[in-house]
Amino acid sequence: MVGACLRVLAAQGDLWLDEVWSFEMVHRLPRPWQVFSALHHDNNHHLNSLWLWFCSGETASWLLRLPSLLAGSATPLLGACLLRRHGRLEALLGAGLLAGNALLVLMGSEARGYALAVFFCLLALLALERQLRQPCWWAAMGCGLALLLGLLAQLTFLYVWAGIGVWSLWRLGRRHGLGGALAWQLACLYTLPLLGFGLLYWLDLRHLQIGGAEPGDLPGVLLAAASQLLGGPQTGLSAWMFAAFSSCLLLAGMLWLMVRRQSDWLLPLVGMVLAPACVLLVWQPPFMFVRYWTLPIVLGLLLLARVLAALWRQGWSGRVGVLAVLLLVLAGNARQLVRLHAYGRGSYAAALQAIVEASDEEKIVLASDYDFRNQKLIKFHQARIDMRGKELRYLRESAPQRPDWFIRHSHEADARPDKTAWRQGRRFGLYASFPFAWESGCHWWVYRRLERE
Repeated sequence: MVGACLRVLAAQGDLWLDEVWSFEMVHRLPRPWQVFSALHHDNNHHLNSLWLWFCSGETASWLLRLPSLLAGSATPLLGACLLRRHGRLEALLGAGLLAGNALLVLMGSEARGYALAVFFCLLALLALERQLRQPCWWAAMGCGLALLLGLLAQLTFLYVWAGIGVWSLWRLGRRHGLGGALAWQLACLYTLPLLGFGLLYWLDLRHLQIGGAEPGDLPGVLLAAASQLLGGPQTGLSAWMFAAFSSCLLLAGMLWLMVRRQSDWLLPLVGMVLAPACVLLVWQPPFMFVRYWTLPIVLGLLLLARVLAALWRQGWSGRVGVLAVLLLVLAGNARQLVRLHAYGRGSYAAALQAIVEASDEEKIVLASDYDFRNQKLIKFHQARIDMRGKELRYLRESAPQRPDWFIRHSHEADARPDKTAWRQGRRFGLYASFPFAWESGCHWWVYRRLERE
């Protein structure tokens, strides 16, 4: 319930650029199934795009985000079910960690595919556990279907494919040896997702275009992702401390599983470390974001729950350590969730409404520092405000006319605005600031022309 409430609160507020971009792209398609065959773009998260196709521009923000909201709210329950076979304490800790992680709350409350990918990751693991314990056709088909749907939710699900594939191959190989029985078990599990992947590659992925972004700081993103596991900040000395501590806990957890001769260590090792490392080495993506590490973080939280439960059973010293870790996690995530509740992913509609109400002219002339990004946000949110009978005209950078209002933006959560800005020799003064929380969204700083001609 707590996890669901956090996600419902976070699902309020304005859509940010990637959500608006996805909505805009899918509404160029005449048929819904074309999200799988005609929208060759990395911003196309297929299942989420399919939902957005059936929504209109007047649909409330939380309804546009409904699939992610439902999947994100179910994530703690699925995590608890998955960890229940290890013990009630593991299930309780896992549910709490998944419910309150700030990144999972963020991803579980926006119109993107990450929350659906997390949901199908846990569902695939549940079905696989059942198939490994007691093989049956419905568990094998359920695992295969979840793997396919996870890929259709978000392409970073390939990390999970790699982890589950290596882990299941190891366990089935030790049980059946190399032979027909192993081949049959693997065929039952992976025929459906592999055929689906082949079809998706032929229809879409071989034509995939990368939308583009500002070059990413890979070491900084890795630092932020490792810190985010425990709810830590994304930058600064505290981020290094959180990242180092979470890395030590995960390494200790994998070594602990190895010493106990449990093959479970393969899943986080491949899914969190080796598969992402191979993608970085082979593909060398030009940009990187913390949200790309959502699924590895989920695998890390599952492992962390088992580590903390084992420490708890070591006596009072272990329990004191576990309580200290949980307090650290609670404080770190609470700080980010409070900011998310306060600022959301940005206040674009409120900014436009402020411009409309402060303008005396019937025709409002507006420009910004980045046409592609800001114009999309303006066009989408303009339809959701009261224009008071006024007309809003956006000037692109190449336009010779001079605007009366100017918007600057920043994706850096800790960025601060300048007091003045210049555009085509005209000076603007800061009128209002509209901040965002972190990761998803951007600051909008609204400037008004200072001198009149």
